Amino acid sequence: MTNSTIPTVDLSPFFCEGNEEGKNKARKMLSQGCSEYGVFQVVNHGVPLGLLSTLKTFFAYPAEEKHKISPDPLALFPACYNQSRDKLKEDFFMCSPSTTYNVFPGAIVVNVGDVIQVLTNNKIMSATHRVVSPKGRTRLSLAYNYNLGGNTWVEPLSQFTQETGPKYRGYLQKEYVALRLKQKAHPPARNEDRISIDYYAISAQE
Repeated sequence: MTNSTIPTVDLSPFFCEGNEEGKNKARKMLSQGCSEYGVFQVVNHGVPLGLLSTLKTFFAYPAEEKHKISPDPLALFPACYNQSRDKLKEDFFMCSPSTTYNVFPGAIVVNVGDVIQVLTNNKIMSATHRVVSPKGRTRLSLAYNYNLGGNTWVEPLSQFTQETGPKYRGYLQKEYVALRLKQKAHPPARNEDRISIDYYAISAQE
């Protein structure tokens, strides 16, 4: 099992005057994380680490209490609060189960989504990933999805298709989300039948 660290973007240079070298390094790591990994972690981001204690208090509430402040159940991604334990040791792995990527304490992990991959025509990649807990410990995750509205038409932007042409067919965002949610509720028996963003990929024969 190979252990490594995903690209780390240090935002501290942006909280002070000058330090252009530090800012350029952060931009370089951001670019590398998006184009080569599809994920990066942000440190010195200014979010109080004490916020984690507040989250622990919230997640300790009974499910019925937490769901009182859930967003509209008809939202594109309805809220859910689950408690789970995982027997695996890795903190974070992506793309291949033989490679693990460790995350620094207090860092914010940013995953590039499928929409960005389509809009940039594969210039920026969406990583297949899974987060798991160290053995015998409970994992606390707060995920925030920044996404497009369901009626948004998604297709490669023209500035990314001039050399190779579009690599994806256009689609409505809500249709793709519906396919993924249906798959989550009724997982296919075979991995090759699983729907990913490649469902909209244009083959060489088309």
